[in-house]
Amino acid sequence: MPVSATALRRLTENHRQFLRFIERRVGSREAAEDIVQDAFVRGLEKGGTLRDEESAVAWFYRVLRNGIVDYYRKGAANCSARKDLPGRRAVAPSL
Repeated sequence: MPVSATALRRLTENHRQFLRFIERRVGSREAAEDIVQDAFVRGLEKGGTLRDEESAVAWFYRVLRNGIVDYYRKGAANCSARKDLPGRRAVAPSL
């Protein structure tokens, strides 16, 4: 079941608040924009789980919080993957 027009309007009206909510938690405007965009896509795909149009904003905040968790998981995975790489050695330029 797709997201209703009323619920979608409520979500788009709150876009700035969503963006500020995420940006305060991740510290990056660019990352916040990506998370909000991904959350909108997820929200449209999983709109059938929204049971009440009145709770659309609260439901979307849950989607956003999950996006924040995913963001930090990816960051932790990237950090540990870099630790597994062999160290670089400085090489003096040959003259």
